[in-house]
Formats: sequence, structure tokens, C-alpha cells
Amino acid sequence: MKRISIYIAAVAALAFSQYSCTREVLDSESVVTINEGVRTDLDRWLERNFVLPYNIEYVYKWDFNTVPFEFETIPVDYKEAVVHSHLVKYLCFDCFAAVSGADFVCRYMPKQVYVVNSPLTLAGANFSVLGSTDFGKRILLSDVNGFTEALTTNLWRMKSNPSAQQAFSEKVAKTTFHELMHLLNYTVDMPVSYKEITPEYLFSDWTRYEYKIGEGFISAYSRYSEMEDIAEVFAFYLATIPQLWEERATKDEKIIRKLSLIRSYLEESFGVDIDALRDEYQNRLLKVCTGKVTYEMLTYLN
Repeated sequence: MKRISIYIAAVAALAFSQYSCTREVLDSESVVTINEGVRTDLDRWLERNFVLPYNIEYVYKWDFNTVPFEFETIPVDYKEAVVHSHLVKYLCFDCFAAVSGADFVCRYMPKQVYVVNSPLTLAGANFSVLGSTDFGKRILLSDVNGFTEALTTNLWRMKSNPSAQQAFSEKVAKTTFHELMHLLNYTVDMPVSYKEITPEYLFSDWTRYEYKIGEGFISAYSRYSEMEDIAEVFAFYLATIPQLWEERATKDEKIIRKLSLIRSYLEESFGVDIDALRDEYQNRLLKVCTGKVTYEMLTYLN
């Protein structure tokens, strides 16, 4: 399924010309040009750091055929793509590789990560799509912007502010972890006992749900369906700094049971230790938020 933030608009441009008795001689050179694909420094860095070690293609250049036509999207800025690609590699894919090995990433992670600048919003909807996956081949991530500012002029806010660290974590990694969990679910089903913990899913009515701590769901969106619930619990557990997780989830017996099932599922089906994965991520996140992994390190392309 999807983690949602998409706005769709199809735009057609029509040119009208006046009829006359005179024949018009058309220019043989089209005014529509196609970028033949000039390789940038980022392209070369992506080949060395995504394609070669993980067999993953990170796509930041605009491709009309990639995003569903019903959504309005804005291409990602080059500088933001540089920072985001470094961050998502360091905080997400490298985490899995450190805990479960590079072969695991090659086998189970998406073959393509496509990014756009703005959240994806559906016409008439009161929510946005922050990410989606198409059953294993590709994940789409939206709202890829603001990272340069966060790691430069606003870095001081994150160094000792847990709320700022959490906001950054959710923006850069939570959606990615959510979509990656879907890929694992497509490969091996979660035991049916998971759905029995909270069978009252709302599907399209989830947007009417007012989230409350203690009802067995980690977020409002987790009430959409069992698969979204699984992905949300997994992503929140990894991307939420420990003290905030304690406040939000440890007193909710149903969430603890869900996390326990996910822990066993990952260990038995994929050999993944979710607690080791979380520790690895949180350690890397803290290094970024405190400036130990610097902006310059996260934009180095050689």
C-alpha cells in the first residue's frame, strides 16, 4: 500500500493558431527538447554507492511515467537530492547492511528509489502521500526538501532538542522504513495472529479517526489496514527516539504485543534483529543530529 501525500493534476497545453489562405512553412527543428541525460557528479556517486554495493537505483531526475498521473508533483532540487541520497543511504540502507549484511539489502530492498520535492496530494483528499511502493520493485518518496537547511542553519536546534531530532527522523527515515517493511511483507506474510490483536481496521474511513494513545494503534494511519499497521509499528519503533517511544507505546499492551510479533517475524523469516537495527539507526541518527556526521560529509561526491 502507501504512506500517503499526493496531489494529482494532469496539465495539457493547447496552442491555437489562426487559419489563413497562406500555407505555413514549419520549422524542421522542434521547440520541444529532450534531455539526453548528462551525467552529473551525483549520478557518478550514486553508481558507486547505491548501484554497485546494493543494486539500487536512486532516481532524482524528472520522469513523467514514474509518478501516477493523478498526482501533482515537483521535481526535487539537485542540492536536496545530494543531501537526501546521502542521508537515506547512511541512515536506512547502510543500517540494514550493518546488521544483516549487504546481501540482504541486495535481495530484499527495492531496485529503485524515486524521489520528488513535494508531498503527493490527491484532489479532494485531506491527507498527503509521503511514500508508496509497487510490490517490491520501486519505492517512491515525496517531500524530499529542507534537508540542507536542517543540517546547516538549523542544526543547532537538533543538537539538544529531542522534539527537533524526532521531527528530522520522521522526515528523513520513517517513511522509508515504512515502505521497506511493505517489501518484506510482500515476500513473507505476517502470521494471522497479528490481525487478531486489533481487528477493527477502518480502511478509507481512517481519516475520520481521532488518534488517541492507548487504543492499540501507533498512529491514525495504522488504522487503515493490517499491512499499514505493521509498517507503521515497524517504522515508528525504528525512527522514534527511545524516550518518546517510551511515552507513546510502552504503556499500550496491544502495541507491545504487535511489536513482539514483528520482532519474531523478522528474526524467523529474514534473520533480522529489529532491536540491533534500531540501535544502529539511533546511533547514526544521533551522529547526524549532533553534527558528528557533518553536512560536508553528507554532500561529498568523490
